[in-house]
Amino acid sequence: MKKILLSLGLAWMVLLSVEARPKDNWSRGEIKLATGERMKGELLYAPEVEVVSIKLDDGRHRAYGSRQVESFSFWDARKQQTRYFVKSHLPHGGREIVFENIADGALKIQRFLKPYSRKRLLPFTSVITDEIPETAQEHGRYQYYVQEGEHLMTIEHFLRRRFSTSTKRWQKELEEYRYYNELDNGIASWLKVLLYYNVLEAEHNPKTYESRPNVDASFILMGNLN
Repeated sequence: MKKILLSLGLAWMVLLSVEARPKDNWSRGEIKLATGERMKGELLYAPEVEVVSIKLDDGRHRAYGSRQVESFSFWDARKQQTRYFVKSHLPHGGREIVFENIADGALKIQRFLKPYSRKRLLPFTSVITDEIPETAQEHGRYQYYVQEGEHLMTIEHFLRRRFSTSTKRWQKELEEYRYYNELDNGIASWLKVLLYYNVLEAEHNPKTYESRPNVDASFILMGNLN
């Protein structure tokens, strides 16, 4: 009986989460299930409950929790870019969680919505939590991770323990980038620095990263990556 009530409660939470979002937030995308099955359609992601909904081309509507999904992606029309999500484990044998991949290259950068932020969003207000964060407050809702080789760690741990040695080759360029863009020590600023480092590495080793998305380094140096 308890399992039935819990299932009904989760279904009700998912329904409210989806209904709280504007109807035009559905985006074209693809889901890969844990079974290996792939589906394409209109996607809507509710990160506070880790549920992705899909409207199939034949009109059917389905919703999948994190245990059922291996990965998914969708086109963000507002930011004009494809966003990628994948299920993985937290470091040191932690639980499975849905990460958003925000950078690939010498450093892979991922994020997920912090648990306390999920609880605050469960009343399903009009706040849209699947948008790309820009302000310091919005970045604060997320925990960021950096993967270097086989090592996955929080961004704070990486900056404290590995940043200086890992990026030594580009120390001068990164310092200039921070100076010209007036960057501080906030998460948003450090994300820009790490993204720029990936670009420098990709330009230095084009064959290594030729299959991965690339951005022109001069654009990042002169632009403001919000």
